[in-house]
Amino acid sequence: MDEFVMDEFMMDEFMMEEFVMSSVSLNRLSRNELSELVPVSKLRCAGLLVLLIGALFVAACGGAQRHSPPKNVILITVDTWRGDHLSAQRAGQALTPELTAWASRMILFADASSVGTQTSPGVAGILTGLFPYRSGVVSNQHVLPATVPTLASKLREAGFVNAAVVANPLLRAGFGFEAGFDHYELVERASGEPKARASELVHRALGWLDERPTSRRFFLWLHFMEPHGPYVPPQDVLALFPSEQFDAPRELELLAKGDNSGRGGIPHYQWKPIASRSRDGRDYLARYAAEVRDLDGELGRLLVRLERDGLLDDSAVVLSSDHGEALAGDNGFYFSHGNELTQDQVHVPLLVYYPGCTPGAVVANPVSTVDIFPTVLAILGLPEQRDVDGRNLLAEAESDVMSETLHEVSLRAGSWKLRAGKTAPRAPRFFDLALDPREDAVRPVAAERARELGTRLRELRARPRQAPSISRFHLDEERRRELEELGYL
Repeated sequence: MDEFVMDEFMMDEFMMEEFVMSSVSLNRLSRNELSELVPVSKLRCAGLLVLLIGALFVAACGGAQRHSPPKNVILITVDTWRGDHLSAQRAGQALTPELTAWASRMILFADASSVGTQTSPGVAGILTGLFPYRSGVVSNQHVLPATVPTLASKLREAGFVNAAVVANPLLRAGFGFEAGFDHYELVERASGEPKARASELVHRALGWLDERPTSRRFFLWLHFMEPHGPYVPPQDVLALFPSEQFDAPRELELLAKGDNSGRGGIPHYQWKPIASRSRDGRDYLARYAAEVRDLDGELGRLLVRLERDGLLDDSAVVLSSDHGEALAGDNGFYFSHGNELTQDQVHVPLLVYYPGCTPGAVVANPVSTVDIFPTVLAILGLPEQRDVDGRNLLAEAESDVMSETLHEVSLRAGSWKLRAGKTAPRAPRFFDLALDPREDAVRPVAAERARELGTRLRELRARPRQAPSISRFHLDEERRRELEELGYL
C-alpha cells in the first residue's frame, strides 16, 4: 500500500521549466545570508523572544550546561490540537490563558509538524522517534510492534518508573503503546459521555504521582482527548465563545453515518451528539475553541500542582499534539482530520521546559514531533538512541520534517513544502508556506530546490523499516461502538 513511487521526482524538462521560480524570497535564504540581513538576532513578537536563526537555539538553551540534568520527564500529548490554537484568541477570548502564562517559562517551537494526520501514527512518532513507515504505524489500523524501541522502554532501561494515563481508546493496552510502562491506564468515558474528560485524567495522574516510589526517577505520559470531536465542551466554557463572532458557512451539509471525511460538510460523529443538529459551521468553531479553553484550565491545574510539589524544579515537561484538525473548510474539509497532509492537519503546538532553558524563547525553524524522543534523552543526560529519525533539538539547527498517510507523503525545507502521492505516479506539488500557508495553490519552484527536496525525500524513504505494519485485532461490539462515536469507524 505504501510503496513509494520513486519516479515521481524524475521530472522531465517541461516539468522543470513549469516549476522554475522567477524570484528569490527571503525565506529561501541560508542562515548565514539571513543573519547578514538581520543583524539583531533577538526580536520581540507577542511579548516572547523570537530566535530567527535556528543555530541560536543551542545558545538559548545553553543554560542546561550549567544545571544538572533533570531527574524526571512529563510528556503531555493532546489529541487533535491545531498549532494555531495556542496563545491565540477567538471571539475576543484567550484560548489558552494558562498555557500562555506558562509558555513564558518554556521554549516554544512555533513551526512543529506531526508525522501524520491520525492518532496512532502521530503518537507512535512521538514515542519512537520514527517516521510512520519505519515504525510500521502508518494509520489508525496499525498497532505499534513490540520490537520497536520506545521512549518508555529506553527510560525503563535507565531505571525510570514509567506511567501513562491516556484517554483515547485507540491507545488502550494491547495496541502496543503500553510497551515499557509499569502503569498504563486508559481512562474510560463516563456514562453518557462520548469521551473521557481532561479533569479525570489530571485527577488520575496526580493520584499516581502521590503514590509513586519517590526513590526512583519517573516518566509520566498523559494523552488528553479534548479537543477531538465530537466537540462537547462544558456549557459555561462554551458561553465564552458566542458562535456569531466566528466566520464560517451557516448552512453546511450534515454528512451521513460512516462519512467521517468532513469533505464538503459536517461529519456524522460531530453533529449527532448536538441536540439542535446544527448546520451552522460557526457553532462548531465555537465548540472547538471552548474545548481548547477547557483543556487549558486543566493543564494549568496540573502544572500548578507540579510546581507546588516541587517537581518542576527537577523535571522536564514536553507538551505537544498528535495532529491538527481541518475546521471551517480548510482545503474543502470541515471539522475532521486524517485526510491530506495540509498544514491545518499537521501543524501542532510544541512546548519544552526544563530547568536552565531560556524562558520565553521561540524557535522558528521547522521541526518534527519525531525530534521529541532524542531531545528528551539529551535533556535527561542519557545516551542517544541510534537509528531514529528525530534529531536532538538542543544540538541540531535543522530537522527532517516528513509526514505521511497511507496515500501521501510530504517534506519541508524552510518555507517550502513538497507533497506527493505514494501509490500512483503524478507530478509532485510544491507550496511556499510563507506566501500560501493554507496551501491553496501550487507554486513554481526553482529546479535546484525541487531536486533538493526530491533527493532528500528519496533518502529518507530508503531507510530500512524497523517493523512491518500489523493490523489491529478484532474489536468487540462495545469497542466498535465507542470508536464509531469518535469518528474512527
